[in-house]
Amino acid sequence: MSENMNVTAVSTTENEYLEALNAAAFYDFAAEMLLTPLPAPGHNEIVGVASRVRLLFGEAAHDEDALPGVREWVAWCKQVENADAQADEGEPEALEALQRETAVDRTRLSRGVDEAGPLPPYETYWLSSPDGDGASSQGRLSGIADAYAQANVHFGGEHAERDDFLGVELAFLAHLAHRELTALEIGDTTAALTARTQRETFEREHLFTWLSTWCTSATPHATSTFFPPFLTLLKTWATPEETNSTPN
Repeated sequence: MSENMNVTAVSTTENEYLEALNAAAFYDFAAEMLLTPLPAPGHNEIVGVASRVRLLFGEAAHDEDALPGVREWVAWCKQVENADAQADEGEPEALEALQRETAVDRTRLSRGVDEAGPLPPYETYWLSSPDGDGASSQGRLSGIADAYAQANVHFGGEHAERDDFLGVELAFLAHLAHRELTALEIGDTTAALTARTQRETFEREHLFTWLSTWCTSATPHATSTFFPPFLTLLKTWATPEETNSTPN
């Protein structure tokens, strides 16, 4: 009996480690895409983005049960790689166009500059009080700040954004996933459980309550080849009961 229990414990720990590893990688990448503008003109940065997408999802694209958006995203990587090859031959125009369209789309979707487009991805914009008195919005902002403080995560001037901006919430969850990984690596299961519980609580009480709605609203306004699969994967991530696989 004890041997079986030990095997189960090891298997559970390994599964938790892999899940935290996937979460850290995905949250890191998604947060960076929303918090760090792509320069335009330019072309080198988009090659780095494509490399990270391949690292995250390249192998998963061949799975029969690949997450929605994965194959489209990997196809986008191939488009970038082909354009990069042209740039190596002295023709950078296609690569520059890919970086420009991605940069413009990021600004359009995350900054709310298009009057006909969706509200930008701030939690309180999507979960404001029905009577419009602002009480619910302030309450949610306080709840987010409390979650950051309880986890002892302080961004300071690292991100020139409000606490409820999607990129900041993703960065917070990435931090907790990395904290869990570190704890598991040194065998501190108590600290690992604390970090996991904090992450799952924040997902349940904050991120997952509005992310899917924003992605659904933003997708029709995405004009680049990068952002539609990005939004699809974010939406799938926010509905874990529909997720049968994770990034490799």
